[in-house]
Amino acid sequence: MNHIYKLKSYGIGTDRRFYGVANKTLETPDFLDPVRESFDWFLHVGIPEAFDRIFPIVSANGKLEISFRRGSLRVEKPENEYLAIREAKIKGKTYSARVYVTLVKVHSEDGEMEEQEILLAEFPFMTQGGTFIINGFEKVVVSQLIRSPGVCFRENVRNQQADDLFNKVEIIPQLGSWMEIFHKVTGNQVDTVKFRIDKHKNIPLLSFLRAIGFTNETVRKYFGNSPELLESIRRHKLESLEENLELIYRIVRKDDRITEEGLKNLIPSIIFNERRYNLASTGRFMLNAKLNLVERISQTYLAEDLVSKKNKILFKKGTYITRQLALEIQEKFNNEEIPLSEIEGVDSTIYARQLEITRNENLWKRFYVAIVKVWPNKKSMLQESEPVNVIATDPNLNEKTLVLSDIIAIVSYYFNLLSNLGKSDDPDSLVNKRIVSVGELLQNQFLIALTKIEKNSKEKISTKSDLSQLTVKSIINNKPIYNQFKNFFNSSKLSQFMDQINPLGEMASKRKVTSLGPGGLNRDTAQFEVRDVHTTHYGRICPVETPEGQNIGLILNFSVFSRINQYGFIITPYYQVKNRIVDYSKVHWLAASEEFDKSFAQSGVEIDQNNRIIPDKLTVRKNQTYLVLDAEQVNYIDVSSMQMTSISASAIPFLENNDANRALMGSNMQRQAVPLIKSEAPLVATGIEEAVARFSATNLRASISGKVTYVDAKKSSLMMAKSRRFITSVILKNPIKKP
Repeated sequence: MNHIYKLKSYGIGTDRRFYGVANKTLETPDFLDPVRESFDWFLHVGIPEAFDRIFPIVSANGKLEISFRRGSLRVEKPENEYLAIREAKIKGKTYSARVYVTLVKVHSEDGEMEEQEILLAEFPFMTQGGTFIINGFEKVVVSQLIRSPGVCFRENVRNQQADDLFNKVEIIPQLGSWMEIFHKVTGNQVDTVKFRIDKHKNIPLLSFLRAIGFTNETVRKYFGNSPELLESIRRHKLESLEENLELIYRIVRKDDRITEEGLKNLIPSIIFNERRYNLASTGRFMLNAKLNLVERISQTYLAEDLVSKKNKILFKKGTYITRQLALEIQEKFNNEEIPLSEIEGVDSTIYARQLEITRNENLWKRFYVAIVKVWPNKKSMLQESEPVNVIATDPNLNEKTLVLSDIIAIVSYYFNLLSNLGKSDDPDSLVNKRIVSVGELLQNQFLIALTKIEKNSKEKISTKSDLSQLTVKSIINNKPIYNQFKNFFNSSKLSQFMDQINPLGEMASKRKVTSLGPGGLNRDTAQFEVRDVHTTHYGRICPVETPEGQNIGLILNFSVFSRINQYGFIITPYYQVKNRIVDYSKVHWLAASEEFDKSFAQSGVEIDQNNRIIPDKLTVRKNQTYLVLDAEQVNYIDVSSMQMTSISASAIPFLENNDANRALMGSNMQRQAVPLIKSEAPLVATGIEEAVARFSATNLRASISGKVTYVDAKKSSLMMAKSRRFITSVILKNPIKKP
């Protein structure tokens, strides 16, 4: 056994023997930073975004408009946080902040304008410890792990009721109707392809395509001649656009009377209206990543020459398309060196209505798509089989709703899968799941409240005959915001009492992530697959710490180093490796989708003084499995041996030698340990203990440097600079005036 160790300092007079084998490890981050950053996002981005979605509020007759003045948002929180928090705890109050905004009322008839700052809301404010004080009790808002907005293609999905297998694609928005395209793959007969909106009855896919304006000829031209498509065309009898619109209307709006205007607005109101259908930035990112040309034509063969606008052959028929070549082809389409194809047969009135709703003139460009004919493999190329049409969208799209090119590309991908072109998605992978953290949860509540305010304001305006007598303050009632936040913090499953047994339990409750709650899973119906540990959890979600019982695998904990990126995906850090040399100067944060085809070595690999990997062969993690590869093939290396586990699991010494069930039990039971009357350092530690104590809100941390002049069980005094008039003493976090 190797007894070589280094002395590591944890403060004045506190040195410990460090037996770690990793050459360099990343410094432990502040565990509460993600929570605080999320709430900060809500204050500075989330609230203004919510205002932009709801305002301006226009009266039914169009004579009165109330708009929100940008940059006027003002958040007023208590001057002394310590005193306000202590008072809230003692008196059973809520520690809250006030939001003031400037609203402008414009009367269109006489052009009269009134500008007024009003108190819009008073809502609970987050403490420095990442908690909320609600009616005197300390609460935390748990992050939620849900399906990501975007598109998810799946093959051979089992239907639990009928025990049949289906191919299907799910189009998932952040706000609005879920849509599915699917057909049965089991059975003796070829099934027709169907389309479904939310939980309504099935609609033939041909009806939806005909309602957009496609004919049988354009459907075959774009999507090929697969048996399922030909069978769908053979069985579909409704020819005209109006007949197909009526069929969809009867299913989706079954309680409404059919009108000409209703038929015209049916599809635009479902998928083109930003206020009813919103993919959000995450959904748009996922769509662009899945439907772009590069991912879909890589490792195929060109079935026709790609010609420039000047009729010059840029890429010849039969060329094998590598990923690099696919990037070049995509670039040629982006620069319009290779002309885009206009979508034929689409009813222009639908798109005109879309432009009217979104006011986005760039949407006219979305009539065009990139089309490349390919052979999926070498055999089909040599046999000169019928080529497959790959229809892709512009990877730079930024619309938050679906556009027509998205719909065409999604249907194209669906039929490409039948030709063995494309990849089926794993819904349990973190590639297709995202985190909804506290800031976004609060923004959702704020949006719901603002929608109620909009409805109430319009009703109030409609009842007044003399609009000039109305003021901004009399129109806008902030009661719905107060009630919405009150209901959320008091009754939501995501708002929980903080675990206060010990600092570890407190920290774990703030870093908890749940798959339950609104829009999430149900513990009674959740299957084994969604509870199981997934390979993409590595460095993001702890594979050890989870409750025993009904919630196993549904309530999880973030790993020590994991963070959330701008799209809500969990990212984890690595050091990059090039030609066996580890670059410790820069940390690379990767999401699960960015790990594809990369190889990752463990942090304990032997590295010499020049940061060069010593062993010639290494066991590495690559594409959801472990392989033995040459050291030159390693792309990244872990930043720490604690990277895979949560804070609680990382506090268990020699974790790798423990049985998984015992480690799970131990990580849960550590949170229940009662603190010692006389504190004592552990004989064997892992190094995480100091970080838990340092970042926990249990300890008092001075915001300004000074000298501690007195400490006992009841009081600690800190002497500040001479220019200050006070000595800040702490008795239950209460500043005392210098005598």
